[in-house]
Amino acid sequence: MSEEAIIQDDLTAKESRFGALKTAILVVLGLLIIGIVSSTILYFTNSGVKTNIDALAKRVGLFQPKSEPELQVDTRIKELSSYYLSLDIPRAADKLYALKQENKKLYEELFSYMIGENSLKASKIRDEIKLKEAKEDTLQREYEAMQTAINAQRSTDSTHYASLGVRGAINAIEESLTYNMDFTTMAKTLETMQPNFVAKLLHYMNPTYSTELELSLSKEFYDTVKKEKEKYDEFLRKNTSMAQVYNKMDAVLAAAKLEEPTEFNLDDLGLIFSKMDYFKASEILNKFSDDKYVSQVLESIKNYEDLESTFEGSLSTVISDSLRVLEEYERDTTNLRKAYEKMQPADLADIVDTMTNQNPSYKEYVIDDVRKFRITEQDMLVQVLKQAKPTVVSNLLSELKNTDRTQKAALLSRELGIPNP
Repeated sequence: MSEEAIIQDDLTAKESRFGALKTAILVVLGLLIIGIVSSTILYFTNSGVKTNIDALAKRVGLFQPKSEPELQVDTRIKELSSYYLSLDIPRAADKLYALKQENKKLYEELFSYMIGENSLKASKIRDEIKLKEAKEDTLQREYEAMQTAINAQRSTDSTHYASLGVRGAINAIEESLTYNMDFTTMAKTLETMQPNFVAKLLHYMNPTYSTELELSLSKEFYDTVKKEKEKYDEFLRKNTSMAQVYNKMDAVLAAAKLEEPTEFNLDDLGLIFSKMDYFKASEILNKFSDDKYVSQVLESIKNYEDLESTFEGSLSTVISDSLRVLEEYERDTTNLRKAYEKMQPADLADIVDTMTNQNPSYKEYVIDDVRKFRITEQDMLVQVLKQAKPTVVSNLLSELKNTDRTQKAALLSRELGIPNP
């Protein structure tokens, strides 16, 4: 046999022995794994096997005895696991579910003992707990969705009420409460609004509703609203007092002061004018220099008349109509002034003689169906001459004196504020 053949046979024999060895090792490992798995299962499912293995491990030094406290804990856990397994499944699930919320680690440790003692029932109990958790998650999700929807509705309602203004919001809220008497829900809606706006609502609202709403508000929000109400009460007191002062003041001087934006804002003016005599208010507003600002003041007056005015009809409308009448009156006086300035002193003296007689005549301006602005022709004459050129007035007085109408000249001088020579 050749040398190469000998070598080849030798390699084949070695490979055969190696393959047999490999197979034997795999068989041994397989049996070992099966033994370990079987022993593990028996360890956790058979108390007798577990006791024997623990004793063997202790003899060979693989098992270290636990301290006394640890043995006591284990004993309690074992007793608890047996107790839970003795209960019916729903009751055991209730108790363990509550335990899981409080101490998840203890919950898992108990279940490891329960599985070892009765894996089938322990699994059923765990399935029941999973159902409870699923229901809890669904409940929480639905609850949160409900809260989101409620908050969105409250936001929508509060925006709607704010858009109505104070009086409109009060009417809408009182109507809603009359229908459902749900003060708690309405209070929650108010808590999403600005405290100063809520303070006005509660100030003007029917006490039957406002008292219940105040009791339904959270303490924190109510304390804030209470402070806003105190500030608003002071605002009302101050501007009501101002109204009495300006009601007695010369219209030109009052207009100059009230039109100053650094002194009074639109809220101030709305309340002040709503507390004044309507015609005095129109006289002052007639002297304002900005017509656009007058329109804004009239709108502010309307807001307050809706809240508390006892005026018959619409105060803002009557003041607006009075402004129109005053403008008409001013046009008439301007036209008369221009006409008088073109007259001869003798002709003008005859007019004055007629207008200053014992039975005065009146010129009437209609404001509305029940209100009229009346002025004597004599007073109107005086107003016109106050605006006329000084030479026109001087020539008129001279003509009256020269024509034996000295008393008329003296009367006119007094009305015009001219010293009588």
